Amino acid sequence: MSKPAAQSLTTAGDVVADVEQGHDTTNNNADNALTFVDKAKMFLCVFSLPYFYGTITTLPFIYFVIHMRNEFKLSWIDVGCFVGCYQAAGVTTNFLTIFIPRTTHFVGTSLGLIGSIAVLVKSNDDKLAFLLGTIAVGFSESFSSAQLLLKNLSCVNKDMELMSRKLKIQYASGEIKRSRL
Repeated sequence: MSKPAAQSLTTAGDVVADVEQGHDTTNNNADNALTFVDKAKMFLCVFSLPYFYGTITTLPFIYFVIHMRNEFKLSWIDVGCFVGCYQAAGVTTNFLTIFIPRTTHFVGTSLGLIGSIAVLVKSNDDKLAFLLGTIAVGFSESFSSAQLLLKNLSCVNKDMELMSRKLKIQYASGEIKRSRL
């Protein structure tokens, strides 16, 4: 006698009992593995990516303006130009996401990592390294990449109501970092 489709194997004893009775458990185990993979992808796209993107891009951006004004004594016009460069880096990433989301996400995050390392390794007095490094962090503005990755998940893209809910949760996950600042 086989188990209903909604019921899953929960213990090794169940697997052994089913095998002894001649039931095929390979499909059930594959379904469980696929479900786990889908859940892992969902967690990454809905919670992890938006939260860490927000934290990694918001903190340097806040520090960027303060450091340019207080340490480098730049004029507000210069500050505005460099902030514009930071924002342009993010817009570039978001635009390219339309065409190549995974590549853009990887390249943008890598450039952001390189920029963060440059800022952390260099002296606080090194204006060029600070400005270029922080502008490079702007390329890691990858929220649109995370949205496209979520929309392309096979477990989500077939159910518009589920996708709508997950996109709202994803947005909220990205905004959590603002409440902690």
